[in-house]
Amino acid sequence: MKRIICYIAILLFTFSFIYPTKTFAKAPDKPYTTVDMVQQMISDALIPINEAITGLANRIQVLEDIVTQLGSRLGIVETNLATNSQNDTILNGRVDGFESRVDTLEAKPVPKTLKIFDNNGTELGIYMDPSKFFYELIGRRISVDLGDGHLDGTIDEYHTSSDCSGNAYITVSGQGDLNDKENSLLRTGPGSYFIIQRGTASETLNINSVRRYGGSGPSYRCDPYGSSVEHLYSLTSVSISFTEPVSIPLQYKYE
Repeated sequence: MKRIICYIAILLFTFSFIYPTKTFAKAPDKPYTTVDMVQQMISDALIPINEAITGLANRIQVLEDIVTQLGSRLGIVETNLATNSQNDTILNGRVDGFESRVDTLEAKPVPKTLKIFDNNGTELGIYMDPSKFFYELIGRRISVDLGDGHLDGTIDEYHTSSDCSGNAYITVSGQGDLNDKENSLLRTGPGSYFIIQRGTASETLNINSVRRYGGSGPSYRCDPYGSSVEHLYSLTSVSISFTEPVSIPLQYKYE
């Protein structure tokens, strides 16, 4: 650039000596063009160019800064992607492990449960002991007399009515007796089954009749009763899916 300026200045200076008296129209007072004037004119002409160059340089610097920042952010993103890839690998490994465990569990045979059946093959319930089973339909245990096939747990029904109609009640003697009766099927006789709902409160009532099963026959009967009775619990009537007496001997099988 400096060389170009010098060449232009030398040319202009040379022209001023070659044509010193050439004028256009009448301009007797106009001074000759000097090297300083040429340089000033060139300098003035280059000002906007230099400003534009400076502006471009500044913009280039800004763009370079942005590129640097983008490079840093790209590095962070790449690091995160690498971390996520490692996490995916770990998770995939765990999933494969769980799937392997599931396959192993599915391959294992399902544990069988010991159950009690009557002599005809009718399922009674889950084995508890040779004469007792858990009856899932009512969530209570049932005991069987292994001699005649009748169910144990015979009770008397207490009624406030005089003809053994209406709500039935049972007497309980102490917490141990209550725990036993709450978890057992209770019966007045064949076809008449009850349970005590857990959490039922005791009552004291005037009892006027009692329903019992027995005597010659045997059969149900309603006996008069006229007294106040404490520690009574309300009975809820239930049904069972098999008939009494059950066919004996009982059978025990895993299913």
